[in-house]
Amino acid sequence: MATPRKQIKLTLPSHETTIGKFLTHSGTFTDGDLRVNKDALRIVSRREGGEAPPIEPLDSQLSLDDLDVIKVIGKGSSGNVQLVRHKFTGQFFALKVIQLNIDESIHTQIATVS
Repeated sequence: MATPRKQIKLTLPSHETTIGKFLTHSGTFTDGDLRVNKDALRIVSRREGGEAPPIEPLDSQLSLDDLDVIKVIGKGSSGNVQLVRHKFTGQFFALKVIQLNIDESIHTQIATVS
């Protein structure tokens, strides 16, 4: 017996609505559970309790524009680590921010440790 397909509803914004309400800086269009970017269509269905499915480690749909910085959780000589939350799923990540304009002595320290 075939399972009926779930209908997807897409609404278009009125002329008075700014495009920023639906379009992120990375160019991803969002409307409810529907996300469309330059690469593909992705439906992020909400689980019971309003929880979205977790993002997989190899998920190429992740962009810096999709993250909100919560706070800095660590600092080092070449950058810092920030606690960030994904805007659509609410999932938390640690984001390492590396400074590219560091002193040669610090660059040597990093190379030695690596």
